[in-house]
Amino acid sequence: MLRTADRTIADNVARRFPGPPTRPNEPIGAGAPHLKMRMSQRDGDPRGANDEPLMTKGVEDPSPPRDGEVALGRVMYVSSSGDTLGGAENALFDIVTSVAEGEWEPIVVVPFEGELASSLRRAGVECHVVGLGVLRHRSELRSPILLVRLLGALLGAGRVAMLIRKRDVRLVHSNTSTVISGALAARVSRVPHVWHVREMLGGPAWSILGRLILRLSTRVVCISETVAANMPLNDRRDRIVVIPDGINVATFSKKSPGPSTGRVLMIARIHPHKGHELFVRAAALVAAEIPNATFEVIGGCLPVYEPLQQRLKSLAEQLGLREKLRFTPHVPREEIAERIRSADVVVVPSTWLEPGGLVVLEAMAVGTCVVATRRGGPAEVITDGRDGLLVSHVDPSELANAVTRLLLDEELRSTLARNALSRVHGNYTLALHLARLGDTYRAALSESRGAGCA
Repeated sequence: MLRTADRTIADNVARRFPGPPTRPNEPIGAGAPHLKMRMSQRDGDPRGANDEPLMTKGVEDPSPPRDGEVALGRVMYVSSSGDTLGGAENALFDIVTSVAEGEWEPIVVVPFEGELASSLRRAGVECHVVGLGVLRHRSELRSPILLVRLLGALLGAGRVAMLIRKRDVRLVHSNTSTVISGALAARVSRVPHVWHVREMLGGPAWSILGRLILRLSTRVVCISETVAANMPLNDRRDRIVVIPDGINVATFSKKSPGPSTGRVLMIARIHPHKGHELFVRAAALVAAEIPNATFEVIGGCLPVYEPLQQRLKSLAEQLGLREKLRFTPHVPREEIAERIRSADVVVVPSTWLEPGGLVVLEAMAVGTCVVATRRGGPAEVITDGRDGLLVSHVDPSELANAVTRLLLDEELRSTLARNALSRVHGNYTLALHLARLGDTYRAALSESRGAGCA
């Protein structure tokens, strides 16, 4: 069953939703001379009559297509959420609102209405709501509800396939591991598929899903070497490419020098493995040494984790942090950069293998010092003692000592911030990320055309 599950799902969908014939002689980007205009400026506005007016978003200037390169046409992004719940959604928003004219035209599919969907429409990005049967949280991988989600994914794949044909989509990009409808729809529509793996999953279900990801993708984009190493071992691993997230350095611009604020910030949705308890316990130790230090946790909370959130608040009160630590459920994306600028230290205390760490890069880009646990994606980005500090994922006192050291040593903060800024601008800008994605898309299209079938 484990060996055949990834084949039979795709085969069953293909029989139910037959795709169009291949077009082996059609040039890449043919039929898309309109790329310099958004959908809303051409053949009808997909936003709906009651949506808010469009607004532009300040971004760094991405590079236009290089000489001799052909525009890619429409690229469909399939998201597992219609809300901005975390780094995956924020990264997707940055990508699709920052593509240079003539590179490719983004279309986004979300499973339900929410802040992400409305923000995309305001930014002028074509966005469609389609039921996709996505997993709501990791525990569903070990629950009977997984079968319900799979059925929803099969039905969603049929709807997405119709949209691919209707909108002449040339490539499908699934934004997370937990949404499979895009991959199935791309297979039956015979267009290349890129799967973006941003998570660290495990167990028997992951052995199936991981193989499915490799089988149904022309390319698999992993956000870190840590994530790539977690992919199943098989003969399709040559499809994997590591592309770290990129930071919009126009939005996350360098902060102006100023006196210490004593503010320590954690940005992460409530989750058992994000290290909130470690942060709270370390905050109590820091507060005992530096009475004027203040702490804030910014991040939403899924209903399944609301009991954890209540336990964290109770713990903070027990440790005497009632007036010093604040839990903020949500901050609009446009305000996050300013919150990071106003802090002296950003803490990323994940207790698991953090897949990437977008917050790490955002803080480094604005010049706020980062303390992160010594494992996973953050440890790939940070060189300990040069552009950030790395600590144990189980010891609150080690975390507290690192934060205290930074709050008391202005020269150290300045040195780390300067080196971090250089590292981000040299390796992790949004422009570099888009260029790497563009190269990956072109390789996927070229390989699919060479095979005679996408």
